[in-house]
Amino acid sequence: MFNLEFHLPFQILRETLATPSAADSLHNTDMLDVSYLQQQRPHDRRQPSARQFVIRKAHTSIAICGWDNFKWVGWAFINAPLDPKLRKDGDEDDEDDDGQEDEPEEIEEDYFAVDGNGRRCLVQDANAPIWDPRRYWLRIVELRVLRILEEWVEVVQFVDKGVQAWVCT
Repeated sequence: MFNLEFHLPFQILRETLATPSAADSLHNTDMLDVSYLQQQRPHDRRQPSARQFVIRKAHTSIAICGWDNFKWVGWAFINAPLDPKLRKDGDEDDEDDDGQEDEPEEIEEDYFAVDGNGRRCLVQDANAPIWDPRRYWLRIVELRVLRILEEWVEVVQFVDKGVQAWVCT
């Protein structure tokens, strides 16, 4: 028997429509309002619809267990909310189906390996499965860690730009 597990908490930056109030911040330890760090031109500060940013806690877990290389099962969970910048509006693909066969075949996402944001560079093709459970687990961990690295870089760049703007003023 074997058991492979990977659990990692991390931080994500998200834009939110609701303005986090002081009361929400006291009771909700899963998010931190960082809107004061965003770079704005002076005329933008007067607009009532200023963009609100929060840093949220997120977590990913992957577990694979089995009896041998042919009998195994896996679970994967992530509690990070979707990135609104990557959301698609509607199903544009369904409307333009002309039956042309010269279009390249799209990769079918392995839903065990992705977090729902659909970044093309971080997708395991479900049509090309990895049969060895240990190699599969390593590939899934690699994809999840790369995705977490992207989120972390975004948080660091946002904070760095905000601090640099504050220092320069």
